[in-house]
Amino acid sequence: MSKVFLWLFLLPPIEIFLWVWVAHFISGWWIFLWTIFAFFFGMSLMVNSFRAVPQLHGAQGMRGFQLNANSSEFAPALIRALAGLLLVIPGLLTDAVALFLLLPPIQHIVQKSAIRTFAKRQQAVQEAMMEQMRQHGFSSDAFSQGGFSQNGGFTGTTVEGEARIVEPTPTNSLKIGRQPANDD
Repeated sequence: MSKVFLWLFLLPPIEIFLWVWVAHFISGWWIFLWTIFAFFFGMSLMVNSFRAVPQLHGAQGMRGFQLNANSSEFAPALIRALAGLLLVIPGLLTDAVALFLLLPPIQHIVQKSAIRTFAKRQQAVQEAMMEQMRQHGFSSDAFSQGGFSQNGGFTGTTVEGEARIVEPTPTNSLKIGRQPANDD
């Protein structure tokens, strides 16, 4: 995680250096116009990616969605949205990375890598959950057996009782003002 913060810290000086260096070879106005064009092109990419795949709209669209080899629309749309975000960020380095991400062979490589990474993380989360279940007395097939422990029964404390609705009783209202002292 510290590498991410390092890159975020170093990115603005690198981008400024690249702007100045490239401006020596071509006019600074061309770089400025490219930045404006890249911003609008990036916004267009992000909007079209969000419209194409409803899963990118937020957590409500992600309910029950898993990234796998059959999600042929999701991964390329996510890559295009990332490229759009990089184009919106002003700078030549981020624009070059974004244009690189838009190449179909690179999208295919990134998609396969993302699927493998998400599958590994999903497997690790499942294994951690199973380990916690084992530590707390749950078996791996507890719910299919109808119980919560190795022998199929609940091992915790059972409290029996019944529920009923209790109507509140009216109480004497408190009077505001001076109350007589109770000298008992």
